[in-house]
Amino acid sequence: MNKLSLNKINLFGYHENDKEGSYYEITVGINSNRFKKEDYNIIYHIIKKQMNKSSNTLIKLCYRILLSIKRSNNLYKCIKIKLCKLNPLLNEYIEKLCYVIKWKINK
Repeated sequence: MNKLSLNKINLFGYHENDKEGSYYEITVGINSNRFKKEDYNIIYHIIKKQMNKSSNTLIKLCYRILLSIKRSNNLYKCIKIKLCKLNPLLNEYIEKLCYVIKWKINK
């Protein structure tokens, strides 16, 4: 099993009714028996496209990214996404608020 990882992609977006926007950090890990050279580029563009669409909650955004990646290639065996909002306005001591989701083929 091979693993493809895109680590700490930093993008700007308008999510959770944030009118001023915020910076987000996304890490994606994918397991598959086979990858094509352009897979990392396709995944990056999927993430960027989904980040440009507003979302009411970060967990919905996470699932939207996960489903889009899953639909892009039926050979992927496992997808893990970590989505972090940087400097959330919850508390001055919180550097980032993160959600992690994972999808795996059960066989």
